[in-house]
Amino acid sequence: MNVASELRLPRPAHPSEDIAARLARYRWPDGRRMQMFDAMANSPNAFRDLSTATTCCLTGEIVPRSREILILRVLALTKAEAEHELHVALFANEVGLSDAEIGALSRCTVLPEQFDGREKLLVSLAEEIVGQHNLTDATWDGLVTHFSPAQMAELLMIATQYLKVAVLNNALRILEPKGDEN
Repeated sequence: MNVASELRLPRPAHPSEDIAARLARYRWPDGRRMQMFDAMANSPNAFRDLSTATTCCLTGEIVPRSREILILRVLALTKAEAEHELHVALFANEVGLSDAEIGALSRCTVLPEQFDGREKLLVSLAEEIVGQHNLTDATWDGLVTHFSPAQMAELLMIATQYLKVAVLNNALRILEPKGDEN
């Protein structure tokens, strides 16, 4: 891949007051701005889509640990490194993911003994959505034994939202977590 040295779509010079106020919420733990939200702020519709869908993924019925296992695996498979680092920084400790578990989710193969049956199904969900844009019957049948219909809908939204986020991360060339300081 030919890697550009700068973000392909920088923050708009003069975002609307509403978008500027909303952008203030999207920061790394150390205060740096999140480049993807800055880039999408060039279009109010794109920004609204990204921020609304992301908020829905982070606030639904799926327990945070399950959500982050799914998200981290999608991001690792798609090589969306900056977004992966962001989720590790924001949530991994909070949801009880160990360094070994994060490492397993980041590698091409997951060590089966590190996750229970339900968590292994989430890994399969991520791998199949990324690799096939579909789910096998076996994965679907396994998931529905652990998750309600509402949770299944949310799991599909999380997986596909973070596939979209990964594509944006990579297309915009967000290579590392370095936003503007302001």
